[in-house]
Amino acid sequence: MNASVLTGPHLKQVPLVPWAPAWRPRPRLAQSPFVQVTPNVTVQAPVSIELGLGALPLSIGLFAGSGVVFLVKGALPEGWPQVVGTVAGASLAVAGVVNLFLPKAQAQGQAPGAAPGLPGAVPPSAPGVPVQTTQPHLPATIGAFESVRGRIVKPADFETVDIGPFTRSYPVRVELHNPSTETVTFDLELVGNETPNIGDETISTLPSQVTLGAGQTSSLDFSMPISSWEALVDYVDIILVARKRRGPGDPALLVDTKSFVIE
Repeated sequence: MNASVLTGPHLKQVPLVPWAPAWRPRPRLAQSPFVQVTPNVTVQAPVSIELGLGALPLSIGLFAGSGVVFLVKGALPEGWPQVVGTVAGASLAVAGVVNLFLPKAQAQGQAPGAAPGLPGAVPPSAPGVPVQTTQPHLPATIGAFESVRGRIVKPADFETVDIGPFTRSYPVRVELHNPSTETVTFDLELVGNETPNIGDETISTLPSQVTLGAGQTSSLDFSMPISSWEALVDYVDIILVARKRRGPGDPALLVDTKSFVIE
């Protein structure tokens, strides 16, 4: 029903229109057809902080030290002593926080600094058990093995070899020749019979495995150990013997021998 009002004798009747506010409430978010709300959303960050309980005692000690420094700082004279105290106390506090929340360096089940094993890598030997470095070989024929000749080139007979006071070896060079028509692999042994001027006679041994091709001549350099060279020893008379073996357990055959002096 429309209402009207007279505003004057000469004016027409003006109809009254119901007033409605221009502002209207917006529809709720859940009522919008273009917005979908998914509850229980889990967000995983790639950062993981692990509290190391083993580091807790050290962190407590650092925090306590920081507190002591700040207490003592008030008794220090003004100027650089108090500045040093403030820096020291803050450093201890920061060190305690870092030590407490520092992520562990090792993964679960893996030792610190350990790297994944590489394919084909040689595993370390057990304590007291050396790693096998020489490969097993088929013994050469008796004729080819016996035909191998050799000589000790260095040191020479009756030579005087000077080595340092703390040296535990001396250089040796052996020349070998294989005149046969097949490759020969054998064991070469260097044995040094040592007679020092002070002390008892001793023997030092250096085994190695040698392979010579058909008709090959090779010069091999060794670092021969010496066991009787001590601080009070002036010289050592040595008889060096080179021997060859066809294989483990076979008899050793003489290759060459030299006599010289170590000073």
